[in-house]
Amino acid sequence: MIYDVTVIGGGSAGAATALSLASRGAKVTLIERRPQVAWKIGETLAPSAHRFLAELGLIDGFLKDGHLPSPGNCSIWGSSKPIENDFIFNPYGSGWQLDRVRFECSLIEAAAMAGAEVRRGLRVESVYRGAADTWDINTSSGLVRSRWAVDASGRGNSVMHTVAGPRESLDRLVSIYAVVSAIGNPDQRTWIESVADGWWYTAQMPGQRRTIAFQTDAALLRKQVWRHAEWFQSKLAETVFIAGVVGTSPPAFVMLPRLTSAVSARRRFCCGPGWVAVGDAALSYDPLSGAGLSKALESASRASALVTNPSAAAFRAYSSWVEDSWRRFTRDRRVYYRQETRWIHQPFWRQFSRIADH
Repeated sequence: MIYDVTVIGGGSAGAATALSLASRGAKVTLIERRPQVAWKIGETLAPSAHRFLAELGLIDGFLKDGHLPSPGNCSIWGSSKPIENDFIFNPYGSGWQLDRVRFECSLIEAAAMAGAEVRRGLRVESVYRGAADTWDINTSSGLVRSRWAVDASGRGNSVMHTVAGPRESLDRLVSIYAVVSAIGNPDQRTWIESVADGWWYTAQMPGQRRTIAFQTDAALLRKQVWRHAEWFQSKLAETVFIAGVVGTSPPAFVMLPRLTSAVSARRRFCCGPGWVAVGDAALSYDPLSGAGLSKALESASRASALVTNPSAAAFRAYSSWVEDSWRRFTRDRRVYYRQETRWIHQPFWRQFSRIADH
């Protein structure tokens, strides 16, 4: 069998792309290396995602899935005074604090209902351009042939690296995160607070839980015992407001500290004959932007339009959207990091001040 489209990666961007294309009548298979949806950081969905959920036909079910409305955010950045940013005037209304596993499960289930063949627990070993303008995708269970390949493999090494080019990174940002119990805390805003060696955020989650994450330069973690709850607690105690939002000291850990990349990066190329990259495989944002998930859904929408009508104009439109998105993100990122001058001589902020100049 030769599929119309093979989507490699079953995260938000990949599942949304598979759903969109299957709904348009394409013969789609989605390949995901994990046997089941796993918990991952990234729980805030911006209000702008509303229109992409509606486009996918998911908004009604999404609103019944128990995700928490988020009325805005509060940041302590550039001064010791909290600045509130409410979504009350946003045309799409509030954002959401997600049950991320439930959200991605609903995307994959909808893709399967639309006709996509979902294959879990398969590892993609290589991707090559085959005969007759098809892709030969070698997996841990055999060969898959497809006319189109969608790279939704995330921030790591791209499965399409032979055609997508190298990953260009702006920084070495990492995120050390944990999940704690949040019983009795009603604040559903996202809180952001800068400190001498990085910055923190915390967000309420469904099920009376709260994510807490510390972002710093990877080089500053050398010889640090970041896996230990005691280290995490001591760093959290350096905050003024977020420690208060978390409340209990020490926090009641539901998930002990873990580390993940938070690098801002993009691929040199995002699409070409018979292939397109979506989500973090195309460009990944600093979590400070709060736009990673909505960007994933928008890239799925735009990539589906390209695959459905692969004209020269459509390739140019997708490439231009990625380039414009990256330009806006780097501009906004530069402006925001430059606002924090209290620790300008500390290694983290000195490094990010130099990065912001590029």
